[in-house]
Amino acid sequence: MNEISTSHGISTVSCCAPRLIALGLSDKDLRALKQQGFISVEYRGHRGPFFKLRYRVEGRQFVKYLGSNPQEADHIRNELAALQADHHLMQELQRLTVEASGVLRSAKRGLKSQLLHAGYAFHGFTIRRTLEHASGKAEF
Repeated sequence: MNEISTSHGISTVSCCAPRLIALGLSDKDLRALKQQGFISVEYRGHRGPFFKLRYRVEGRQFVKYLGSNPQEADHIRNELAALQADHHLMQELQRLTVEASGVLRSAKRGLKSQLLHAGYAFHGFTIRRTLEHASGKAEF
């Protein structure tokens, strides 16, 4: 049976991708499609459009012919987008995390001299009083 389970044991493919399953894709193919794959449109001379599902498994490209019906191709395209939504969200989260880390690093760098002058310093993300100021040795 072509079902891919999440970490909670709930099938995500059978509920949102019946047309993809109907193509006779293996579990390995469906797992690969969760991360990548697309619908291509091709013309043969003046004939077409013809739609194909293209994806890679372990570095090897696979192509499934979908026919010439644009509505059916759109349905499969929507299923594919729903199947890949979590992966795209994780990529966006990773990108935003890197961006936020850079902003934090820049902010800490900009505040460091002002904090030191006031007798404070960063300890990770926490601002703490420096030892000289905490023991009362510093002059104000």
